[in-house]
Amino acid sequence: MTQEQLTLYEKNLNTIKSNCPDLYREFKGIIDKTHPSAEEQVVIEPFAGKRGHPTFTIKVRTRKEFGGNPLEFSIADYRKTAKRLSDEIASGRSGSTLNAATNAAYLPAFKVVSDIEKQTIGHSIFDPIREAQKKFGNERLEENERVVLLGIGFGYELRELLRISEHRVIVVVEPFPFLFKAALENVDMTDIFSTGRVVLTFSLEPSILQYHLVAGVSHLTIPNFTLRVLPHASLCPRLVSAVSAARREASTFLLFNLMTGIVAGPKLQMNTVFNSWAAMKSPGVNLLKDSFKNMAVIVVAPGPSLEKNVHELKRAKGKALIIACDTATRILLRHGVEPDVVVTIDYQPLNFFKLRGVDTSFAYLFPSLEVTPNAPINHNGRMFTYYHNDISERLFSEILGSKGLMKTGGSVLTDAFSIARHLGANPIILAGVDLGFPGMRWYADGSFDDGKFTDNLRTNKVDMIEIEDVFGKPMITYKSFYEFLKWFKKTIRTMENTTVVDATEGGAKIEGSIIMTMSDAIDKHVAEGEPPVSILDRIYDSYLPSSNKEMLVKLEELNKDYARIIEELKTGIKYCAKAKGTLKHGGEVKGNKKLIHYLKKINETKAMFYRPEFENRLSFVSTMMERQMADILFYSDKSDLPMKDKIDKLVDLDDKFYKKAEKACENMITHLEYIREGIILEEDNAEYV
Repeated sequence: MTQEQLTLYEKNLNTIKSNCPDLYREFKGIIDKTHPSAEEQVVIEPFAGKRGHPTFTIKVRTRKEFGGNPLEFSIADYRKTAKRLSDEIASGRSGSTLNAATNAAYLPAFKVVSDIEKQTIGHSIFDPIREAQKKFGNERLEENERVVLLGIGFGYELRELLRISEHRVIVVVEPFPFLFKAALENVDMTDIFSTGRVVLTFSLEPSILQYHLVAGVSHLTIPNFTLRVLPHASLCPRLVSAVSAARREASTFLLFNLMTGIVAGPKLQMNTVFNSWAAMKSPGVNLLKDSFKNMAVIVVAPGPSLEKNVHELKRAKGKALIIACDTATRILLRHGVEPDVVVTIDYQPLNFFKLRGVDTSFAYLFPSLEVTPNAPINHNGRMFTYYHNDISERLFSEILGSKGLMKTGGSVLTDAFSIARHLGANPIILAGVDLGFPGMRWYADGSFDDGKFTDNLRTNKVDMIEIEDVFGKPMITYKSFYEFLKWFKKTIRTMENTTVVDATEGGAKIEGSIIMTMSDAIDKHVAEGEPPVSILDRIYDSYLPSSNKEMLVKLEELNKDYARIIEELKTGIKYCAKAKGTLKHGGEVKGNKKLIHYLKKINETKAMFYRPEFENRLSFVSTMMERQMADILFYSDKSDLPMKDKIDKLVDLDDKFYKKAEKACENMITHLEYIREGIILEEDNAEYV
């Protein structure tokens, strides 16, 4: 079928599939499985306005009662949690870095009463394009302002916001997925979704919404949030409270990332550099895309329930690909099962205890680029590498080429699951994925920890919560495990035409999965065919690494960019010194033209952090600056201090931040030189041989 023969709906959907694959999967998962009025009676009637522009009426019957409140993008919880986690860092109320502003004027007050039918017209019946221009045309949205639009309707307002907004992302929450379907059927939205700037979801679950609110955000680029609401969004009584709750969860999410960066930043940077050796000569997981399409893949975690059915995996060996989390490897070997793939991701050197002393050459190792280098260095077999972190991927893919970025929930288990999904597996069968503590045990017997984690669990050294297990009974779990459960729920609901089988036979209930015994899962889904390892062998053998010459050119380009960044940072440091000198010598602060000039120059340096050509370079070294960012983030503006002292403190914070950034960039040049020398040495050795 030619492009001209496609319906408008098909054209729109193809554009979304190409540019917004996650949105495509979420939308199709809802539309293909849900009746429009499954939860509420929703009637959508598109019609042509008086000037021919499509618009709609929407009628909703609801049985809930809700009073509307202005959406609060508060960071009070962020600060509170910060103080609890780190007294050193959380020294007061938040500064302007996380000024998540809202515009309550755009939020209509409404009240939905039980058994009341409400109806509204989506857009102007005369000229919705002109209406959107009048509504937003005179606004000026800054580069650091991220719009959160409640409702997309037929896209007129979104198109205008994309035009006036300098921020690269607009977040849209549309509570009525079948309204979006009507929009795709009636309006050409290909221009909107071709931009790659729209992050849209239909979910009202805060744990899912949080990922959309902070999509692509790092602590260098935390935006101000600006709220905009379309009229039909007021018909969804849960929308405002859901987004408010998501904003609070997003604040906590950002905070934990900040704390991790302070501890892990230097290690992550060093690991990625040292692992570049393995990545240069090994193929990436990206080459395995759909290589196991519609074949069973078994993902094995080390939960205590694994002991119930680990022996069954012997029947699957050679028929279904067995992917083991690094922690599960010893347990499998103890029962005579050699996994085909071992996945490892943890940046900490102690992570190597999971595999130390184990000859893993029988399996393919899938190490992330950020893992502790001990794992790939001590592996004598074959490897497929990949990026666990999009910041690493954006920078190092310029040198190493595409390796594949696995969307992760933050653990080796979620990475292993994402890899199985990337392979095109159907079904994905889970084993040992307890994500909780049945029998008050952490791991199955034979794990690397020798019962240490279980002892901590039984002596109440672990912060626990209660959840539901696969049998419908209460079970305790770790708070981070609960986050992984939410990740599985979010991920499974967007997986089109893929079955997830929970064959753990215990542990937490994983919403969206089919519960089966391992024996039944193997009988039903695992069949004879080409041995799984031979598929990996064939793809591995066909890989040709990039030439050393190409990599050297890319390294030189990166070096030049970091040198340019350092020069700009030095300018900022220079003006910080001048401003501090002016303040030290006294005189009036108000109206001091020299001081004002220096402060402007200091702020001009900050603009560099938003320049597209430096984004990947600065994002990668941001892990080396987290401590300084924390000082700025939690700076307390003490109103009782004289203006001179306030300015002096702010200049001092900027000065320390710029100096730390300068040092991080200098370190990066050193790291790149290390890689360059290794490539040259390899070239010399090759000539000598």
